[in-house]
Amino acid sequence: MWSEGTGSHTIRDLKYTIENPRHFVDSMHQKPVNAIIEHVRDGSVVRALLLPDYYLVTVMLSGIKVRFGCVLGRGGYPGSGVPRTGP
Repeated sequence: MWSEGTGSHTIRDLKYTIENPRHFVDSMHQKPVNAIIEHVRDGSVVRALLLPDYYLVTVMLSGIKVRFGCVLGRGGYPGSGVPRTGP
């Protein structure tokens, strides 16, 4: 629709599993990796699409303090929703 051609160059081959996660991390050589954050589950867990190879990974961060009980309401602003009850 927005690009010219057949679209075969725009098809992404997403990789949902990594056979050897330790080898994958070591292959990055502690260099920054470009990513698109697809989903933020809470303050310390995000779902990211690593570029340019299209690995879809869950990243769990430690040492993050977040305020629990805050629900995002209309417009995505904290405090404009109904407070969460329970755990």
